Order: sequence, then structure tokens, then C-alpha cells
Amino acid sequence: MHSVTRYCLILTVMLHTSVIGQKYDFNWIFGYDGGKGDPKFGTTKVDFNSGNPIQTFIPEGRMIIFDANASISTEDGRLLYYTNGYDLEDSNYVRINKALDVGTRYWDALICNQGVLFIPINDDSIDLFYVDKKNVNGTFYILSIKNIVLSKGQIIKKNVSVIETINEGFLTICRHANGNSWWLILNKLNSNVFYSLFINNENEIIVDTQVVGPIIED
Repeated sequence: MHSVTRYCLILTVMLHTSVIGQKYDFNWIFGYDGGKGDPKFGTTKVDFNSGNPIQTFIPEGRMIIFDANASISTEDGRLLYYTNGYDLEDSNYVRINKALDVGTRYWDALICNQGVLFIPINDDSIDLFYVDKKNVNGTFYILSIKNIVLSKGQIIKKNVSVIETINEGFLTICRHANGNSWWLILNKLNSNVFYSLFINNENEIIVDTQVVGPIIED
């Protein structure tokens, strides 16, 4: 076999194995105030495990979900947790009490686009990052980024990762080149200051600051 062909075949197999092994985002939860007996209200799970989105009505679901919405599954595609940025529920749609501690909420949910996200840390724990949004003299601001660490349905750690006024929402992560850590980038309000959070597989968070490019207006 030609060496280039052999290399391409090995690379294809490796990539295929990597892709099929991670199904952290294979269940999406949507909903609005279930349990009323009215089909216009309730919780829906969209499951991608079959290769196509399968919708299921979840009568146990009670959560009100608006702009902030995140869910995470196991590596093999089983739902673990979901949240609206204010409340957190497990795969049995049971609320985990005192999990989150955000400021202002609206109709029992956090109004902030991409204001919450999950990160799979290791085989035992999940990290949940969310914004602390508060009303200051009639204007809503994000005043800090917080996170909790979950393991087997229990809260094992709570942190305040960044205490600073941050531009609205849009929490986005990317995998570190080492394959087992993550980067989370945040922009300080009305500035060109960026906070980069390095999150490793030991639940350690290292925060650095950079000044890059033009000022970004809210």
C-alpha cells in the first residue's frame, strides 16, 4: 500500500473513532412551564442519537426556558443535566436545589443569550458556567461569571471565575490543543480587554487577561 494512502486511511479511522465517541450535545431540552395539562405548555426533548432529531414530550418537565438554555449528555448520548440559567435539573427532570445563584431573573429564567454552558471535565465531573446578571439603576449588567462543579448529581464546588462587567452573554468554549482542557473567552464591557479562562481536567481554572484589537461596544 502506498505510504500516503496508508496514512490517509489511518487518519480517517482515528477521526471516525474520535467523532463517534463523544455525544455530549446529543440531547436538547426546550420547554415552557409544563404540568398544566395544556399541550401548548410543556417540555420537549430532541434526541439526536439515531442520526435524526427525535422529538419527545416530557410530562415531568416543569422548567421555563427562555434565552439561556444548555444541556449535556454522557459520552454515549444519555441526558445528564439541563438548565435555563437559573434552575438546574437532572436526567429525571428533578431540580437540584441551591445549584445556581444568579441575580435578576424574569419569569423564573435567565434572559441572556448563551448565558450558560456545560463543560465535560473528566469521567466524574461536569462544570457549569453561567453569568450573574443584575439590575443596576434600571440597566441590566453581567457583573461576574460563576461556575459549579457537579458529580453524580451532587454539587461538589462553587466558584466565582471572573468578577467584572462583561459584554452580554455569548459564553463560548473551544477545546484546548492538548485534547482534555478548554478555553473560555470573555470580553470586558465596552473595551478591548479579554479574559481567557483555561480549564483543565482537574477542575482548575487559570484566568489571564489580554488587550487585543479595537474596543467592542455593547
